[in-house]
Amino acid sequence: MRSSIIALAVLLLAATSSYAEGSLTPIKTFCSEANCTDGSYGNYGNLTQDASGVLYGVTFNGGTTDNGVVFSLAPDAGKTDWTYSVLYNFCSRAHCRDGEIPVGTLVLGPDGSLYGVTEFGGDGEGVIFELTPNAKHTKWKETVLHRFCKRTNCKDGNSPRAGLTYLGAASGVPYDGVSPLYGTTYQGGKSGEGAVYELSFADGVASYNLIYDFCRRENCLDGEGPVSPVVEDASGNLYGNTSTGGTSRNNGLVFKLTPQGDGTWHEKVLHDFCGEANCTDGASPQSGMIVDGSGNLFGTTVAGGTPGKGILFKLQPNSHYTVQYEFCSQADCADGNGPRGTLLLGADGALTGIAAGGGKGGGVIYRFHHDRYSVLHEFCTAEDCSEGNAPLDGVISDSSGNLYGMTGAGGANEKGTVYELVP
Repeated sequence: MRSSIIALAVLLLAATSSYAEGSLTPIKTFCSEANCTDGSYGNYGNLTQDASGVLYGVTFNGGTTDNGVVFSLAPDAGKTDWTYSVLYNFCSRAHCRDGEIPVGTLVLGPDGSLYGVTEFGGDGEGVIFELTPNAKHTKWKETVLHRFCKRTNCKDGNSPRAGLTYLGAASGVPYDGVSPLYGTTYQGGKSGEGAVYELSFADGVASYNLIYDFCRRENCLDGEGPVSPVVEDASGNLYGNTSTGGTSRNNGLVFKLTPQGDGTWHEKVLHDFCGEANCTDGASPQSGMIVDGSGNLFGTTVAGGTPGKGILFKLQPNSHYTVQYEFCSQADCADGNGPRGTLLLGADGALTGIAAGGGKGGGVIYRFHHDRYSVLHEFCTAEDCSEGNAPLDGVISDSSGNLYGMTGAGGANEKGTVYELVP
């Protein structure tokens, strides 16, 4: 019965879909320098923007050692020209002790420092790092705050595939530089199936603590293999999803971690994906969720739904779960398929996100508001697709409502772009 209701709802949503093509401009084309020393392939994770409008992000490859970079894009007064700078090249130290292959969204500190993670390097399984600028922001120093796999059999976790978060991040509050940072690892922990960790600070010293090991329950009913970040609510609870595990084992779940006051955390499974026939409730979440002021969670899955191309979902505090939209509801997936990246929640409650495929074939930027789905931009697939295509990351917004994001392919050199979309 519920599947029929969902199908009817999707038909109604498709009927109220619209296209409002915005003006998209690539403001950086990767691999513009010889040997891609400026970086290549924007990685999973949103851009970060400071109060002056400077954008910060990471690339999966490129740089002087081809192990990724941290970069900045600074606009001129009229935002008609952007200055690109590589702030740090990874694997600059012997044996990549400084990390290699940065992933996820960077966290910007009050002094201009940047916090992030790499999937590899350090002791071989990734690091948490801090980049600190000099007074003129012309030079940056890297400090490794933690090297994963320091404990036997990587019981502290290894191979993080998502960035960090903190209290207030979901509502756009700037990081204070002292509150704990939280993240996930894809592997490691006592069961080897991933973990959630906390990085706390006392007197300027960082302390690492693993707060939950996945696959504690038989058949991994508590989840396994998180590839996305967690989000923290105003009460200090953490919410996240796992790409696999749960009652259907291979389709993932949504979880809540609650601090107990004695240093331990309690996990509660809020939703098991693919709990309905043919996974009409979605399957395989790959991106972080957001939480609104009422405690509602919003997120996406890359698979599931009636067409099997992913869904947009809402999970209320009372655990009531609803599918808000099924991707590829329109002919030839004109509305997009395979949604990825953390959603952007507007002040008016609108949700903005990306789908890696569909549209003209190169993915779309979409908006969902008041049960109305709109495509804001369709990426091209032609060989000379200078704007980029196959977006893998979500978008962020400036004070004027302009959107910024990265593509994983396309551009003049086929190594991806950073773009600005004026809706």
